[in-house]
Amino acid sequence: MKIGNRIKQIRMESYCPDESSFCQSMTHDDYILRQEDLKDYENDIILAPYKFIYYLNIWHNANINWVLTGKGDKFISSHGINLKERTINTIAAVCFIYTFLILSFLWAKFIEEDVTVSMSFANSVSVTGGMMFLFAVIFLIYWMLRSRKINANFK
Repeated sequence: MKIGNRIKQIRMESYCPDESSFCQSMTHDDYILRQEDLKDYENDIILAPYKFIYYLNIWHNANINWVLTGKGDKFISSHGINLKERTINTIAAVCFIYTFLILSFLWAKFIEEDVTVSMSFANSVSVTGGMMFLFAVIFLIYWMLRSRKINANFK
């Protein structure tokens, strides 16, 4: 089996098997994959460049050794978390933030009284809609910094 056939197998077994979505998943700041180029790689007309192989590994957990030689497993999970899982985690975090913001707005709008929460380090803490909004903003900043750190580890 040739390299092009193995690239096609990776694409067909990935979460975006059609060419356009696969090209979109492989296109990033410093690399653009066009459908014409993908077809050339899969048909062994042109040898895939190292950046393509690199991003195939990073974004689709393809085993570079298997892509080039056919030996070993097709996929690896050495990064611990792949693009699909990162996307799902990001969507979940954004939904959480929006829910928190909506609740803080509703809390401030319709509930006149504060909620008092007992904590071990203080006698009590009053939580208002404004504080919930502040917590949501802090979480958003944390998530953005965390996402940048994850992205930096993949480059």
